[in-house]
Amino acid sequence: MRTFFASLLFCVLSVSAFGQSNISATAGGPRQVQTGAQFAVEFAVNVRPESIQPPDFKGFAVVGGPMVSSSRNISIVNGRMQEEASYTYTYYLQGLRAGVFPVGAATFSIQGKSYATNTLSIEVVQGPSSPASGSTPARPQAQSAAPAATGQKIFLRTLLDKTTVYQGEPISATIKLYSSTQISQTTDATFPPFDGFYAHEVKIPLPDHLDPEEVDGATYGSAVIRKYTLFPQKSGKIVIAAPSMKVVVPQRIAPSASSFWDDFFGSSVQPVEMDVPGTSRTVQVLPLPEGKPESFTGAVGTFTIKATLDKLQARTNDALTFVLTVSGSGNLRLIEAPAVSFPPDFEVYDPKTTVQAGATDVSGYKTFEYLIIPRHSGTYSIPGVAFSYFDPTARQYKTLLSEGFTLDIAKGEDQGTGPAVVRGVDREDVRFLGKDIRYIKTVKYAASRGENLFFGSIAFWLWYLIPALLSGAALWWRRRYIRIYSDQTLRKHLHASKFAARRLKKARSFLDANQRESFLEELSRALWGYLGDKLNIPVSELSRDAAMQALRERGVSEEAVMEWVVLIDTAEFARYAPAVAGQDLPQVYDRAVSLISRIQKELTK
Repeated sequence: MRTFFASLLFCVLSVSAFGQSNISATAGGPRQVQTGAQFAVEFAVNVRPESIQPPDFKGFAVVGGPMVSSSRNISIVNGRMQEEASYTYTYYLQGLRAGVFPVGAATFSIQGKSYATNTLSIEVVQGPSSPASGSTPARPQAQSAAPAATGQKIFLRTLLDKTTVYQGEPISATIKLYSSTQISQTTDATFPPFDGFYAHEVKIPLPDHLDPEEVDGATYGSAVIRKYTLFPQKSGKIVIAAPSMKVVVPQRIAPSASSFWDDFFGSSVQPVEMDVPGTSRTVQVLPLPEGKPESFTGAVGTFTIKATLDKLQARTNDALTFVLTVSGSGNLRLIEAPAVSFPPDFEVYDPKTTVQAGATDVSGYKTFEYLIIPRHSGTYSIPGVAFSYFDPTARQYKTLLSEGFTLDIAKGEDQGTGPAVVRGVDREDVRFLGKDIRYIKTVKYAASRGENLFFGSIAFWLWYLIPALLSGAALWWRRRYIRIYSDQTLRKHLHASKFAARRLKKARSFLDANQRESFLEELSRALWGYLGDKLNIPVSELSRDAAMQALRERGVSEEAVMEWVVLIDTAEFARYAPAVAGQDLPQVYDRAVSLISRIQKELTK
């Protein structure tokens, strides 16, 4: 097995040596561009260079780059191995003014020798709109992403079932996310405040996938992320602000580290955060027509009304319950209580209001429950209650009349003897006053001064001092806790060893279960993750060269740095070439644990 690997490695190195004997460097770019337009210039070489010296780019603004990419193709024809490799450095430029501008040669440094590309000549013609001379050109979006990512599209839309309504008429608003690429996470979502509307959020389940939907001739994956029912509170044009959010998408990037395995396995995938735009919407709200009935209390929609009375015969000072129920669809929560003509001999309490509505807050019913108490005997009547509403479909006001009631009130036993005890909804019992007064005692008490006083003693001062010290310590700890956990970078730095220990423990469990692939993957995460957290290196910038440079700058010994590189190569090679790897995995695990402990000690000196 080792003999096979040695043969394979020899063949690959032989191919590399063959390629180095025929080194070629080239430059490519457009011949003509417009002012203000962004374009790419590429410098390529067929052998991995140690460095590149780009030209001055006089007459152009550099808005991005270099974007590094590589490709390698190995083929065997008639028993002979052939290789084609390419290492490309892409710069993004912008023409500032019209004219013909030369682009000098880029110089590659390879094994101590310099190799120059050819020169270019680019003509810049006047475009339809170009920036003023000396102005700062706009930077391209998502420089860390590969140019192929420009074809992806993610956006938000606010969908309305109606854009012209009457004041108070409900509108269904849906916010949907559209994407033509895979999304791994959403963050920092901002939704409209819906100024000028009474807004009710409709509870919907969180989306777990995107459904295909066609928009403007293109197919996207879509998902509903918010849904609202809106009730406009004023007339005129009302603007609904645009929603926005951030998403994390996986994007393929070119390798930036100088590693044999990067060249062999090609590019990698890393998460990239993107801003997702939305658009605002405008709703035309029509005012309600003139000629509102006196019984109109703001109801817009389609409704019915019903009145009930718990009993028609009672005695004086008995509590009665009168209930008005408005049912239908519309702005239920915004309806005010209709006017009811109760007899003047009745004591009436403010109504208790209850709303029962569906998920969209449009259909349901609203009740107004009155507590009434007749104070004198006799026959009384409660006339039917008039209720008016505006029907937006018919564009007219409609008035309904509820049932009326006639009551027979008999004389109660306590009528005219004083206040009565009343039991009703949300009311305390009416009680006689003056029977629960407690008199002040007039007996004189003689006060005397004790010999051992608590005031001024040591225990007295400790009683105040100890809680103050404990409060100060608790406040200090809380501020420290908030500072650490609000700063994710600081938190990762302080707990880098703890996070690495968790990953190593998980890797050990995979090793014990003889899950080779999972063990190597978790071990690699522990090694990379520890350095990223401890050295404060973002995931997008974490590479072999960046990690080695950061370790050396922090005073870590060269032996520990090289041991980390060997372990990373060992883990990656064992993952991708298990058939030719004869590694003692328990020994690799012990070396990783020892190395992380060693680096931790050297960093904390």
